[in-house]
Amino acid sequence: MAKIITNTAPIIKLCQVDALGLLQKLYEEIWTTDYIHEEEFLYPEKLVNFKNANIFKKTPDKSQLEIALKKFDKIDYGEITCAALYAEGDYTELLMANKDAETAFIQNGINVRNILELAYISVKKAVYMEENARKFVKDISKLYKPTDRVIKRFKAEGFGHLIE
Repeated sequence: MAKIITNTAPIIKLCQVDALGLLQKLYEEIWTTDYIHEEEFLYPEKLVNFKNANIFKKTPDKSQLEIALKKFDKIDYGEITCAALYAEGDYTELLMANKDAETAFIQNGINVRNILELAYISVKKAVYMEENARKFVKDISKLYKPTDRVIKRFKAEGFGHLIE
């Protein structure tokens, strides 16, 4: 079962480009931590409604949170709570839109999915046609500049043409 954990930024960016439904089409379950669910998803109404209807919440295990707080002391708390929840297992990926958090998490063995990577995943799973994926990349890229790692992943997956 494909279960993804998300932080706030990817959901906000998906809301801004009117693509919140994409996550529902790509993943069976969307999760976040109680902290993010209650403290960070506060507006706009469209985002709050999506959160309440589609995002499961869970408090990370205290010991996992303590480990993550020590390991990722330069990362924002919301992202750290997501990493702690991921460490509990049973999640496929951790959705991020922060370069520093992505780098730190990847270096520690966390399977990070960047928000832009949803474009080629959507083509692979026949959720988007390539022209829709290209538009998604263009729209998200106005809000979030693709990192070198993301560009390399697009090319490695055979979808470099979507991001160029």
